[in-house]
Amino acid sequence: MNFSTIAASRPLPLSSQEQRRPVEMSSGIPQKEEPIISPSANTSGKRRIEMDVKKLIVKKHDVQMMNNVNEFVVKFHGPKDSVYEDGVWKIRVELPDKYPFKSPSIGFLNKIFHPNIDEASGTVCLDVINQAWTALYDLSNIFEVFLPQLLQYPNAADPLNGEAARMYMHRREEYDRVVRARKTSKNDKKLSK
Repeated sequence: MNFSTIAASRPLPLSSQEQRRPVEMSSGIPQKEEPIISPSANTSGKRRIEMDVKKLIVKKHDVQMMNNVNEFVVKFHGPKDSVYEDGVWKIRVELPDKYPFKSPSIGFLNKIFHPNIDEASGTVCLDVINQAWTALYDLSNIFEVFLPQLLQYPNAADPLNGEAARMYMHRREEYDRVVRARKTSKNDKKLSK
């Protein structure tokens, strides 16, 4: 019995989410099998997305669906007892096909003055989303923990908005005044667009 016969006679254990591509032989040496995602894995990913979006809605977040279930906008209210209190922003959320194992992409649609948010593009610099994301997190963590903490405790040492960072570090009262002047209130017509 040769090596390829032995390898072919031993079935590999498969998770319920995986199928295996056939072994390709090159120079008579079996190559490593690559898992591929089965249709049922895609279905469980869609279920997780639906569950996370429903959880946002149940927790009284205003969610507007866009083109598909992977793209939507959430109305985000500034955290209490902060300079962002009473401010309201629209946050675009895009979920990748590999969500929750890959982090969502989020961005502010209306302007916000903050050291870790690019005022022009709405891009957010937040390590927990960009680098430390895990499937244990869900969308409600973003809107109830991560974004409120970011607004209350900016990281001015790693800014996307240099002007806001300098002002936050060196002229805090002026920073607070600028934030209050630029925040979008819940009655602002920009939110209804």
